[in-house]
Amino acid sequence: MKRLILFLISATLFSCQQKPKQEISENKVPSTKTEKAASLEAVKPKQQTTERNCGFNNLTNTLGKGLVLVSIENEQSRLVIYEDSLLQHKYVSWNYSGEPAKPVCSKYYKPDYGFLHFVYLKETVKSYQVINGFNEIKYLPKEKTNEVISWDKYLLKSYGIAKYYDGNIGKRLEQPFRESPSEEAAIANIPKDAEMLCPMEIKGDWVKVQYDCFYNQKQNKYEGQPCHDFIEKCKPAQMGWIKWRDKNKILIDIFLMP
Repeated sequence: MKRLILFLISATLFSCQQKPKQEISENKVPSTKTEKAASLEAVKPKQQTTERNCGFNNLTNTLGKGLVLVSIENEQSRLVIYEDSLLQHKYVSWNYSGEPAKPVCSKYYKPDYGFLHFVYLKETVKSYQVINGFNEIKYLPKEKTNEVISWDKYLLKSYGIAKYYDGNIGKRLEQPFRESPSEEAAIANIPKDAEMLCPMEIKGDWVKVQYDCFYNQKQNKYEGQPCHDFIEKCKPAQMGWIKWRDKNKILIDIFLMP
């Protein structure tokens, strides 16, 4: 299968190792050619941290300014979450090899694969204000293991994106490619069923994408590479705009790993 996922992340978010692409998506990968790939299946979003378990992708009441990416170096790494910005009252101290004593549920949550990405609200003197679960305010200390990244950068540094796949209805979100970032703009010249897209530019809720012409080739020599390493070789370039978010909902799937 195209996207091998049975491994742990021990490096940074956007590893450059030559492994098959994996889609870290809003839901399950569709039953098309992408069945050649294995993927993480997102559990239905949980809106309360009172539940012990949460899915890979979880709904939050806001997308904030971006994300705080918690670096998980190994199973003995420890995450400390605080109740206050001065870091005087601990909410939970958690070793990744075990289960947290209190509910922990980040926007993207899969610690055994290295994903613990919290929605970021603001920065204080000592900490980052983040969301735990749907709307609980918590704080992470300013440490080298906690990296702040904007949504724009998160998308543009990804390996590629795709239209959101809704596992409940078994198909991708039907939103046409536009020639400009507006729902009133003309339809762009991109195949409506284009699977893999390369994010090129962000304007508010919109992302400009270029169709990855190599993705469905049987012999894809660029397999496992970030799309920006080769996308200029797609001639002619087929570009358009789609919405990547609507208020607190992500409308695209994001490939964060090879």
